[in-house]
Amino acid sequence: MLLNELVRTGRAATIGAQLKSGGYWFSANAPSAGLLTVSWYSVPRDAHVASRRAQPVLVGTGAADFVEAGPGKLRVTLTRAGVRLLTKASRVSLAATGSFTPAAGSVVRITRTFTLAR
Repeated sequence: MLLNELVRTGRAATIGAQLKSGGYWFSANAPSAGLLTVSWYSVPRDAHVASRRAQPVLVGTGAADFVEAGPGKLRVTLTRAGVRLLTKASRVSLAATGSFTPAAGSVVRITRTFTLAR
């Protein structure tokens, strides 16, 4: 479920649409009650967590709390750094990290890459 929710496609998944709306709304289908979080990062080629020069830049983040299994809405809101990055770019590759923490159970995390274009 989480794998399909991370990568966005269609007209609303363009740089212009992201800047105009300040983020991205999408619906998610939770398998049980829990917390779904999504973060988008721009990862430079030489980025490492321990590196001081090039670190991943948080472009957007969002969370949704599901009280029961079923559909719900989640908004990924752009950060200031994300707005700056998307304003200058004609095409940008992002890494989406999502995690689902069920009310009872262990956390499920996954990361996928996708590209936004004008």
